[in-house]
Amino acid sequence: MGAFVLEKSTVIGLVMGVISIFVGMILKGAPLTALNNPAAFLIIIGGTFSCLFIGFRMEQLGNFTKLIKKTCQVPQLQEKGQLVQQFIELSQIARREGILALESKAQEIQDPFFRTGLGMVIDGMDPDFVGDVLDAELAIMQERHAEGRAMFTQAGTYAPTLGVLGAVVGLIAALGNL
Repeated sequence: MGAFVLEKSTVIGLVMGVISIFVGMILKGAPLTALNNPAAFLIIIGGTFSCLFIGFRMEQLGNFTKLIKKTCQVPQLQEKGQLVQQFIELSQIARREGILALESKAQEIQDPFFRTGLGMVIDGMDPDFVGDVLDAELAIMQERHAEGRAMFTQAGTYAPTLGVLGAVVGLIAALGNL
């Protein structure tokens, strides 16, 4: 896996969000120290993670930090043109030198899904079996991605509600000091 590279849109979105909050507070004459509210932070973050613990199994939650990192990362996808070119080159090698000549080329393939399929073809496995295995792998991958999406959806659903709760607790504390 390569170096961690933040997606430009993620950086721009984060910077714009922080600037918008600060400028909005300045325009309203609110002190920036008003954002320093550990109790509200604990209610929102702790409450959101509590909801995630209630809604998901531990083995699912174990991947959550990796998923956060992946959502901020630039995807390492191969261009379609490069992929097509790679297929053409491999088919030409197989036609000229035989399917076993692809064995050395299989190690150079970056995409694990593609490498797995090619490895099974080189090993002489039945094409229907190869298709079934790759379909099963895709189904497992889609299920895993659906679980990750569900965690973020649930966190995104509860965090704003808990933010309102944090604000209400802050208002109760402020009004209690009058």
